Amino acid sequence: MSEEQKPEVKPATTDADHVSIKVTDGDSDIHFKIKKGATLKKLMDAWAKRQGKDVSALVFTFEGITLTPEHTPEDLAMENNDIIEVYRHQSGGYVC
Repeated sequence: MSEEQKPEVKPATTDADHVSIKVTDGDSDIHFKIKKGATLKKLMDAWAKRQGKDVSALVFTFEGITLTPEHTPEDLAMENNDIIEVYRHQSGGYVC
């Protein structure tokens, strides 16, 4: 093979580059393995789709922090087997 025909070589990824996260709403759990530097948008969308729910009606939290799709596991110092909790977004309330 000439230099022009060499296949593109991607850097090897290891388990150290990924984190396993459990996402739960109290009724069901789904485990995801994602890259530490990847945004949580795909995880949120995938969880909502598997549960048949609209992602815009959900709130994802980790250790009391409300997550945004732009957060990454690295930003949040997530480790293997950490848990993201999911709640239905509630609006309204009663004002005296």
